Amino acid sequence: KIEGLIYPDFNRADHVIAPFEIPKHWPKWAGLDYGWTDPTSILGITFDPEGKKFYIYDQFYKNRQLAEVIGAHIKQKGFSYTIWDPAAVAVMNEVRNVCKLRMEQADNSVDIGIQRITKLLKETRIEFFDDCENVIREMEGYCYEKSGSSKPGHDCSHSPDSLRYGFSRNLAGV
Repeated sequence: KIEGLIYPDFNRADHVIAPFEIPKHWPKWAGLDYGWTDPTSILGITFDPEGKKFYIYDQFYKNRQLAEVIGAHIKQKGFSYTIWDPAAVAVMNEVRNVCKLRMEQADNSVDIGIQRITKLLKETRIEFFDDCENVIREMEGYCYEKSGSSKPGHDCSHSPDSLRYGFSRNLAGV
């Protein structure tokens, strides 16, 4: 294991599964971390109301993408809403206005977000489709800046940030 991992409980054996067809009645939403030079990461998230488990089932991971392309992806995937990176106000307003999408600004409480994801990992209540390779790779390498630091490093942060944003709202109603 890498020293300083943010999600040391994440492992492929417990958290990565083969894709399956998602039932139509399961809610679907997205977490979005915007980047221009760095990749924009959009994660498709769903919830199994019977099994009380979350699934990361889709990922968009590209840099230098215009608002129209991002919006088209979100529309095509049929997410009921998207929770986005609060640092990207101008671009997200453009995506929302041009594409007429329901988009909500994420709560960017980093420590609380990491705690939420850690809890889901420990309880094995979150699984990742194995074709979402970038989020899996980044979860395995997402580290704090330096030993003893409480600030996440920038390397491998894009997918974990979009995951944290996707879970930054109270999901009790899911």
